[in-house]
Amino acid sequence: MRKLLDTMRVRGAPKMLLIALLVVLALLAGRPAGRTVSGALDRLLYDAVVRWYARGAPTNIVLVNIDARTVAALGLSNLPGDPERLLAQLGAAGSVVLDVPMLPAQDYTRLESAMRRHGRVVLVLPSTSQEAPRMLPSAPWNTLRVNAAAIAQRDLVLGHFGTVSGFVPYATMPDGVFAHVALTALRTVGIDRSADVLKYVRPAANRDAPGQFRTDYVLAMLHQQDDVTQYSYLDVIEGRVPQQAFAGKIVFVGHSAWLGEGRYPLSLLSRNVVPRAYLDLLFTDAVERHHLVRELPDSMEMLIYAVLAAGMIVICLRFSGRAIHVIALTWCIALVVIPPLLLTLRIWLPVGLLPVICLLIYGYFAWERHSSMVAMMRTEISSLRSISESIGTLPASALQAAETADGLGDVQTAMRQIRSWQKIYVDMINQLPYPVFLALEGKVAVWNARAAEFLGDASPARTGAAHERVAPIEDAIAESLRTGGDVSREIAWDGRAHLLLCEPLSSPAATDGSVPAGRDDAQRSHLVCLIEADNAVSYDTQVLRHIAHDLRSPLTSILALIEHRHEEQDGTGDQAFLRDLRRQADYSLRIANGFVQLSRAERLSDSAFEPVMLEDLAVDAVGQTLVAARKKSISLHGPSGDVDDTLIRGDAHMLMRALVNVIDNAIKYSPPRTAIDVRIERIGDAELALHVVDQGIGIPAEALQRLFEPFFQVERGRREDGGVGLGLPFVKAVVERHRGTVEVSSAPGHGTDFVIRLPMYRQSDSGRTGT
Repeated sequence: MRKLLDTMRVRGAPKMLLIALLVVLALLAGRPAGRTVSGALDRLLYDAVVRWYARGAPTNIVLVNIDARTVAALGLSNLPGDPERLLAQLGAAGSVVLDVPMLPAQDYTRLESAMRRHGRVVLVLPSTSQEAPRMLPSAPWNTLRVNAAAIAQRDLVLGHFGTVSGFVPYATMPDGVFAHVALTALRTVGIDRSADVLKYVRPAANRDAPGQFRTDYVLAMLHQQDDVTQYSYLDVIEGRVPQQAFAGKIVFVGHSAWLGEGRYPLSLLSRNVVPRAYLDLLFTDAVERHHLVRELPDSMEMLIYAVLAAGMIVICLRFSGRAIHVIALTWCIALVVIPPLLLTLRIWLPVGLLPVICLLIYGYFAWERHSSMVAMMRTEISSLRSISESIGTLPASALQAAETADGLGDVQTAMRQIRSWQKIYVDMINQLPYPVFLALEGKVAVWNARAAEFLGDASPARTGAAHERVAPIEDAIAESLRTGGDVSREIAWDGRAHLLLCEPLSSPAATDGSVPAGRDDAQRSHLVCLIEADNAVSYDTQVLRHIAHDLRSPLTSILALIEHRHEEQDGTGDQAFLRDLRRQADYSLRIANGFVQLSRAERLSDSAFEPVMLEDLAVDAVGQTLVAARKKSISLHGPSGDVDDTLIRGDAHMLMRALVNVIDNAIKYSPPRTAIDVRIERIGDAELALHVVDQGIGIPAEALQRLFEPFFQVERGRREDGGVGLGLPFVKAVVERHRGTVEVSSAPGHGTDFVIRLPMYRQSDSGRTGT
């Protein structure tokens, strides 16, 4: 199916053709073929509403039941015992309906006499009106009808699975038109519902559904069998039921023991079936209470179906994104809900195949949008592949494979690449200690956290236009656009001198492959840096002083080793020489790394801080150091503690490195087969404390005072890894930048407890970032 639709799309076949076919299907949903498929669902909806709507026992209609007890006492007969006694007991009844078969071989003389005295007895034809013409002229009907108040028919309409749906109000026979027993019984007691029933008649010419007669009929909402008030036939003729119980009421007399006329299901929601007399009584009650249902003409149903299908088309054309899914689902639910709501107004509109057709319409438009999105994503992936080939961020083969994958694979590949690049440039510019701006087509578009702090209320996101504080930056960008090269100048900002550097990153005319050929949406981009001149000079001086101090000792050792190797003549010390040289070089590298981390910690600004869970950071830190602990057979536990809220505000990356340094330090100074516990506790209402407790060698009291000094180490000679003494100063710098403190309690041979205290996050805390 998908290949066929793709072919139609490529060849330019109008989609309106397919939509028109779906609308035609909606129009045909109300025809017999459609009703045959969807009739079960329609009937379930119908029965559910009827069960809720038609409640309460009939008050003016009762049943005299020829039950099993009666048959056991009086024998099986159409009217067991003495019919005169029965009609005498029912003398106060407004109408008596003998809903029993009248067999030719029996004597009905006494019944005729009793019927003549009662005067309000209705006889019911035992079969369908199609067989009545041959029964009425013969005995016993030819004599009984003379003494009866009326003769009634009881033709009914069966729906899906043989469930009772309605009745035929009038049946035409050679002897005249016979009304249904419900109308006849009510008319006998003075209630005429003929005009009301005619409003609900559904002409047979409008429908030829399976299981229904080709005649006019009326749908009815019937009560359940349990709602019927009934008395045993035996109790009535023996006088155990007072005659007042039947006064003015319509009394049906019928069998529940003899099932020769069958049993009928009333609902698909129940397995209960009722005998014919019960059914005729329920029809009479439905007519009396106006529990009848009007069906719309086929022409109106088809119009409604077409409008509802067109509504789904409009939804799919008008809305997009998440809205189309929500509204389309709501529309389909409405298609199922509307028929029950109308049924409470005694109007029946079957849903037919309309929900399925609407789902097909929605599926077609969803496929069309999906195909368009996949085509767009494949175009973008092709562009990403060109960019990746130029900067080497992702092997070209990976993106080429993505182009041949399915639609979901295309989207996943593209979004993975975009997220990767986004994280790279966001992390990169936020790590820089000075304001950085990214401009597109000469306008500032993105800036880092330090730049947001620098701009303040002049942020482009707040003003919507270039502010006077942003104007020098965009002037430099404009000059770079004119010259096509770098721009560097000194500017005055807030009364201080700054160095502004503007570097072009790309342009539409680029030929290095970074911008795909043929793309007309490529943008010229620039990177702008702003460095305070005084800080730049002092910072460079400080960097040189630290590097000179940190690298003096390893460089001196390396020079001494080289001199020693030069004086040797036999070359026997080559291996030892290279080993010592490598150790000194590694130590120099660790110094450089430690210095870089310490410098970053000292330049932390709370303007870039964000809410973060201290417990999550502790879990990640334990996970990163778990392998090192296992190598030394050390048990690493935690984080533990019964603290619900561990939310703080800070730089998650730098806090993570600080926690890793503390735990790693505990591992290095702990002997094998010991334990390290990490726990979090709450101090008061505004502070959290994270403990890292080890069972290591401990720290002497004289060393505790100098523990956080740069390059200071406790018992350096006992450690094989030879640290550089910058880990704990880094931890202290990070914690202090977060307005926290670091405390250490230790004694030789009793382990160490590092405590990091940090303030809890408050809603009043806020940082400024820019995008």
